[in-house]
Amino acid sequence: MNRFISKEDSAALKGVAILWMIFHHLYHQTALFDYLNLNFYPFKTDDVLNLGIYAKVCVAIFAFVSGYGLYISYRSFAKKYVAKGSVVPFESNVPTTRWIFERLKKLMCTFATVASLSYIYFAIKSYFTGEEFFSKYGDTISERVINIAADIGGISKLLDTRSLNGAWWYISAAIIFVVIAPMIYSLLHKYGSIFVMGVIIVLPRILKLDYFGQTSIYVYMEVFAVGMVAAHADWFGRFEKRFCSNLLSQVITFAVMIAFWVLTIHNNILLSRSVYWEYHYIVVPLVNIFLCVCFIFKLNFVKSFFAFMGKYSTIMWLTHIFFRNMINSIIPENTHFMALFVILTLVSLAFAILYECVHDLQKYVRFST
Repeated sequence: MNRFISKEDSAALKGVAILWMIFHHLYHQTALFDYLNLNFYPFKTDDVLNLGIYAKVCVAIFAFVSGYGLYISYRSFAKKYVAKGSVVPFESNVPTTRWIFERLKKLMCTFATVASLSYIYFAIKSYFTGEEFFSKYGDTISERVINIAADIGGISKLLDTRSLNGAWWYISAAIIFVVIAPMIYSLLHKYGSIFVMGVIIVLPRILKLDYFGQTSIYVYMEVFAVGMVAAHADWFGRFEKRFCSNLLSQVITFAVMIAFWVLTIHNNILLSRSVYWEYHYIVVPLVNIFLCVCFIFKLNFVKSFFAFMGKYSTIMWLTHIFFRNMINSIIPENTHFMALFVILTLVSLAFAILYECVHDLQKYVRFST
C-alpha cells in the first residue's frame, strides 16, 4: 500500500511550516518584542515565548518534506535508467550528477534572484539615507565581494561568512540535502530503513557528538534522512492502514495524536534541546506532520488553505525578516500579539504573490518572443 503524500499535502506542510516560522521569528526571544509593549491577553508572556520557541519545529518540517520529496524525485529519475524491478544502487548507471545539478539549479534560481534583489535594494536605500551598508561585509573590496557572493550563492553558512538575512542559513542545508540524497537513497535500497535509522540516530550517540545548535545544518540531517526513510518504508500508508482503518480507530488515534501534540508543547522547555535533540528534531516534527497529513488535511478547505500558503512559502521565508523589522518599527503600542502575526503573514504573502506574478509575466514575455 504505497501512500506517498501528494504534492498538495507537501505544499500544505510547507504552509504549516511557514506560519510556524513567522511566529518563531516574532516571539522566540523576549528581545524581539519586549520593547513593543504588545497585548498578550488572555495569555502570559511566558506562554507566548514558549510557543515561539516551540515554533522552531518549522525548520524540521521543511527538512522532512525535503527528504520525502527528494526521495520520490530521485526514485522517478532513477527508474528511467535501470531495468524494471531492479534495485537502484548508488554506483549504477544512473546519472546522479545530472539529477543533482537540475535540483540545485531549481533550488538556487529563486534564492539567488531574491538575494540579489535584496542586496540591490538595501544598497540603494543606504545610498539615499547615508547609512553605511557594505562595510559590515569586510574591510576590503575583495573581502566584501567574496562575502556577498557567498551569501547570494547560498554557502554563507558553510563558509561562516556574514549574511544579509539570518533566516537564509537554511539554504546551505538545502544544498547539502540535495547532494547527499542519492547516497541515502542507495543506502536505503542496499541495507534497508532500520540500518539507515540506526546510523543517523545511534551513531552520533556512539561517537558522543555534542549538540550542534539550533541553526546547525547537521542537526537537521537526521530529520531529512527520516523523511527519506518515511517515503521508502511507506510510513503514511502503514500508519493509516493500522491506526485509521475505521471511524472508531480514527477517533481514538486522533485523540492520542492531539494529546501527544499538546504534550510536546508542554515539554518544549522542560526537555533540553542540547540533551534530547532527537526528541525535538525528530519526534516533535513527526507528531506535527502525522497529525496534519493523516487528520487535519482530511478537511479539504483546511488543506487547500495551507497548500496556498505553502505555494508561496519560499518567498515568504526569504523576505519575512525584512518585513518584520519594518513593521516592528511602526507598530503602535498595545497591539495584540496575534494581530502582529497576522499583519506580518499577510504582508509577506502579498509580496510573495506579487513576486510570483512578475516572475510568471517574465516567463510569458520570454515565451511569446
